Amino acid sequence: MARNKHPEQTVTHILDTAAALFFQKGYDKTTLQDIINATKLSKGAIYHHFASKEAIIIAVVDRVGEAQSAMLAKVRDRKGLTGAEKLREMFRTSITLSFQGKILHMLPFLIENPKFMALQMQSILEEAAPQSFPLCRVTLRRAPAEPEQDYQRQTYYLELYGKVLVPFDLSPGQWYYNAVEYGLAQGYFSGMEDGRFRPDDPLSRGQLAQVLWTVGGCLESDGSRFSDAAPGDWYYPAVSWCQQEGLIAGYEDGTFAPDTPLTREQLASILYRYARYAGSSLRATADLSQYNDHQAISPWANDSMRWAVSNRLLTAEDNALRPADTVSRGELAAALYAYDINLGNRNSLW
Repeated sequence: MARNKHPEQTVTHILDTAAALFFQKGYDKTTLQDIINATKLSKGAIYHHFASKEAIIIAVVDRVGEAQSAMLAKVRDRKGLTGAEKLREMFRTSITLSFQGKILHMLPFLIENPKFMALQMQSILEEAAPQSFPLCRVTLRRAPAEPEQDYQRQTYYLELYGKVLVPFDLSPGQWYYNAVEYGLAQGYFSGMEDGRFRPDDPLSRGQLAQVLWTVGGCLESDGSRFSDAAPGDWYYPAVSWCQQEGLIAGYEDGTFAPDTPLTREQLASILYRYARYAGSSLRATADLSQYNDHQAISPWANDSMRWAVSNRLLTAEDNALRPADTVSRGELAAALYAYDINLGNRNSLW
């Protein structure tokens, strides 16, 4: 159960494989699943290093740029050449680089991708802007090349000189915005493949396993014994680790049921187990009897609900804890944000 001791090798492997696929198939025709299959890594391992396919291509392009800069620097530092000769040699080197044409071939497709353009804008502004700017709204539109094509429009809330590209279905006025932004910056979450975060969607057992595995450091583990968790499944490494550490139990029929939504009291119970695993405080002082629906809490969840309410991982609405209600992705972000503030990762907070 050791950590990945050489994450830089994993990143290099991902970028090498992705670059080869982009060059062979084209960026638009390469899916994230293609990259997962070719690298033989799990989806969780990919997302641990890159939040999206666009983030991977940006890293590929940046790496090509660094390689080109290094080659041109050698020309610049060569002795025995005049200034004009160095310029001619730099130009000759630039146009003869084998990967230069491949990158240029992909660029027309990339500039039509709204999410890629938003990431590029943020990257450029972070390098060029001498000071921070407030959050602003950026809307990217692409006109159709043919009349029958759909008109595309995507909106992002882009924090200039910030830490993370916030998915476009989030806005600063939402109660969970800071928590989701924090979770994204810490690498706890990634958005969906369509660029959304979907904060109001139900949180599934597989998704929670993936998040806990990421928070815990993506540790290796023995293989899962659940009948519905196979090595090729995106959640397999996470579920295997959670099973090994006793964080999320399966069902009597031997299944894990990764797509089954979680309730609020189930989330509290699982996070309580994670806190015990991580060595965090299990102190609980909340009086649950003051809430209108305290009798609806399952007996097995009383201790974990008291702990979660004490540390503000779960909060009441209209004096009700709603223990049997389905928990959302936004609520998980808020719970982890509160966990780090009150129980853990204080040094990582902004």
